[in-house]
Amino acid sequence: MKEEQLMEYYNNKLQQVEMQQATNELHHANNAIAARNELGGQLDVSILKEQLSLDNELTMLDYLLRGWSLVRDPTTGSQGWQAPNNEDNRLLSDYGIHVFREALASYMHKGHLLSNYTEEQINDKMLDFTRVINNLVLKDYEKIFFKPTLERCKQELLTRVEERKKIRQYANELIGREDDSDNIAQDIISRAEQEIIAIRKKLFMEKIKKFQTIIRYLQDNVHSVYNRALGGQERRSIRQHIQVTETKGGINMPMGDMPRKGKGAGKWFGRS
Repeated sequence: MKEEQLMEYYNNKLQQVEMQQATNELHHANNAIAARNELGGQLDVSILKEQLSLDNELTMLDYLLRGWSLVRDPTTGSQGWQAPNNEDNRLLSDYGIHVFREALASYMHKGHLLSNYTEEQINDKMLDFTRVINNLVLKDYEKIFFKPTLERCKQELLTRVEERKKIRQYANELIGREDDSDNIAQDIISRAEQEIIAIRKKLFMEKIKKFQTIIRYLQDNVHSVYNRALGGQERRSIRQHIQVTETKGGINMPMGDMPRKGKGAGKWFGRS
């Protein structure tokens, strides 16, 4: 009787120890899962935000509108944006940059990414975007484009004078006439006002012609945004990612490792 009581005593004690140990292990496992899920959740949210963010595209377009260039450092190999080194590379005024920023912001945002468009709807929206850009240019082109400064026009005028002088000198040499190229310079300078007006108009029109390339680039970027919403594929991708995220985590504790009544000290004493 005493032997059975002693065995029962040790058996109960051992069960308590094993239960406590199992409880501690489960507690630590749950803490580890919670920490992992919290970190994983943060990473998942960051991934989703990055996927829906158009900041990089809008930043690049903003630099492009301002006439900046992406330049590679020959020493480090890294790339960085560089401001235009002359006003010929600046096509838009501050007003023009602001106008096109607003137009792009209304067409390039995550609301469109999460939409469900057909190919026909995308074509209609691209046509609408092109009309908006064209109307902006036609309506306020004098304010939208950067006007050549007087200094730039004077520089162009002096360049023209030198070129015409060289042409006149060469022509005089061919026919054996005395050099009168200085008269060309005086003639141009005497009507400098008309020349500068003509030069400013020419430089201004060149900026408008160059902007055609930028319009194509804007169209391509807006079209890429809408294509991601073709058939709701971007929204579907986000939904699938969320479903995968919700199934992650968890731990299965094998029930065979849990102490059961009747097991414990009895196995040491040859009983079950």
